[in-house]
Amino acid sequence: MLELGQICLIAILSVVICIVVLSIISKVEKRQIEKIKREMSTEDIEKIGNPEFQIYDENDNFLIGTSYIYEIKEDTNRYEIKLIFGYDSFFKPIKEFVTNTIYMDKETFKEKNLQAGQIVKTLHNRSGYAPYGIKQIL
Repeated sequence: MLELGQICLIAILSVVICIVVLSIISKVEKRQIEKIKREMSTEDIEKIGNPEFQIYDENDNFLIGTSYIYEIKEDTNRYEIKLIFGYDSFFKPIKEFVTNTIYMDKETFKEKNLQAGQIVKTLHNRSGYAPYGIKQIL
């Protein structure tokens, strides 16, 4: 049986490992965002950086924002669409940029005539468990 000191040591090591892993993931995400932004025009960065979110009239649990499609991958039955958008962080005095992925069936994708490099209106989740997560392209 483990002693109290051993249990505390295991708990402390677990917390430290979690912090290190989360820090690494955060750095990788920031590098990815910076890479995407380098490939965008200054005008496009400004457009998505100031999305002026509006409440979605049909359901006030959602907001309408502006996003940039930076990558599209075709799958067997659908498309994987990767987007980036900006929002004002409550905790930092700077604009935050976030990437998000949505999936769309092939017929809807063709109807919307979407392509990488395009700025689109997006529907964002307003709830606490997924703030600003993109639900769909409008």
